[in-house]
This record gives sequence, C-alpha cells and structure tokens, in this order.
Amino acid sequence: MTSRPGVFAAGDAVTADKMAVIEAIGMGKKAAAAIDAYLRACRPTSGGRRARGAIARRSMTEAEMVLKPRVPVPEMPVAERVQGYAEWN
Repeated sequence: MTSRPGVFAAGDAVTADKMAVIEAIGMGKKAAAAIDAYLRACRPTSGGRRARGAIARRSMTEAEMVLKPRVPVPEMPVAERVQGYAEWN
C-alpha cells in the first residue's frame, strides 16, 4: 500500500530500475495479497501467500461437468507470419 490508504502500487510505478519478469510477477502476487487483505480488513499472510481453500461457492451441475470440445484457434500460415507482424483478420 502507498502512503495513501487504499491505494496500491507495484512494478515500474514503484521501482526506479528495470526488473525481470519474474520479479514483476512476484511483486504483483504480493500486491494482490495485500489488496485482498485490505478489502477483507485483515492482515496479509507472510510471503504474500494465503492458504488455499474452496473457491467455488456452489457445486457444478451435471451439464457443467460434461466435457466440451476445444474451440479451434485461427492460425496464419507460416509463410504469412514470417513476412511481418500483421494480426489475423
């Protein structure tokens, strides 16, 4: 949390130098734990981690349990991809 209660900061907004991706991820996890603790009005757990418990607030229905096929993701042919940075249309 910043010096202003309820305002949180992480990443480049906090550090003066460039950081590695893994450091940014770690800082984000700590910020998320601190924000969660703030919203729940409790103290954050050590190391920015909290105990894992049940996430769902209800049981899944039979229809939700049925496996569904994957949705195919469109792909550009390799010959087109290596020619530039155009996105799929």
